[in-house]
Amino acid sequence: MLKYLGLIFSIFILSSCSNYKNNEQSRKDYIYKGKEKIELFQQDHNYKPKYGYASDVETATQIADAIASKIYGKSNISKQKPFIVTNSEKYWKITGQIPENKSNIAVKGGVVLIIIDKQSGAIIRLSHGK
Repeated sequence: MLKYLGLIFSIFILSSCSNYKNNEQSRKDYIYKGKEKIELFQQDHNYKPKYGYASDVETATQIADAIASKIYGKSNISKQKPFIVTNSEKYWKITGQIPENKSNIAVKGGVVLIIIDKQSGAIIRLSHGK
């Protein structure tokens, strides 16, 4: 009898864990369906903003933050904010700041540097150094 109760309990726990995992997946903002062949057709049916996909400072810094956080770690990049942003006719330059050092000890590492194309939103340069 105890063996059966143990078996039933184990099945219940396993099914609960499986349901929890499924619930976690359903909370995402996307559903990944795997790889597929993607063809670029109907070039004339493609929305292109007049001033580009990354035409404003907010969009450029969001792109920079998302990419840099993914590569160098969210905690590391958060410490480098607020970003220093400059621009030219075609590009945004977003640079992190060295975190304030209250203990007067040398800080190891450097800051993130990202250059983004205003028209396409593409990352032109990404580095992290002094």
